[in-house]
Parts: sequence; C-alpha cells; structure tokens
Amino acid sequence: MIRFTRELGKKKYTTFVTSEVMPKQFQAIYKQIHKSPLTQHEREDLEREWLALSESREPLRIWRNGRIQSVSEIYYDDFIVNRAKKLHGKTKTKDFIQATRLIGETIERLDQQVGDEFVEYRLKKL
Repeated sequence: MIRFTRELGKKKYTTFVTSEVMPKQFQAIYKQIHKSPLTQHEREDLEREWLALSESREPLRIWRNGRIQSVSEIYYDDFIVNRAKKLHGKTKTKDFIQATRLIGETIERLDQQVGDEFVEYRLKKL
C-alpha cells in the first residue's frame, strides 16, 4: 500500500489508490521505494505480517501506525453514529436524514479507504 500526501494550495491530500496519482508522480514514488530489493529480514517481516493477517478472523483491515491491522466490523460504528448526530443537528426537519448523505459524509471524513457498500451495511446493522 502506497500512501502519498500532496499539497494543493493550502490543503494536504492523501491518496489512497494509485489512480489518484499523476503518472510522473507515481513514477517518482516507485523509483524512490524500489531503489533496492528487500533484505532477507524485511521479507521475513512481511511474510510474518501476512501470515498473521491471513489467520485473523476479523473481517475488516485498516492502516494504523504504519501497519495493516485487523479490526471488528463494528470499528466504525461510533464514527457513523456521530456523523449522523452532526447531520441531524444541521437539518431543518429533525425526523429524517437521507442514508446516501450520511454514507457520503462518513466516507468523505474517514481517514481510511472504505467502500460505500460497507458503510451502508453497517448503517443497516445499526
């Protein structure tokens, strides 16, 4: 996983997928990362990390503290509920919030790449 942060004006943007990076920028990142092959120790560390992840029964993986970590599917539930409360406070009618708006607001404010299908699934479970 490559996370690339760039500045546009005064804002910083973190790229989650390579299609968001211009080809010349991606080429520079690739060259910097692949200056030399992995050492035996680095390869073994990655292998151990993969084995641990593949044995995990948690259905969701996030990027935290520079590593991939498995978490339960309820990991973002509090975040979704808090977004709903904030949206509810901003609406004129206090009895209804469109699910698509809540899903979009949630995805926009997460610091992880999470699909709308997953947020919709969690919203239905809540």
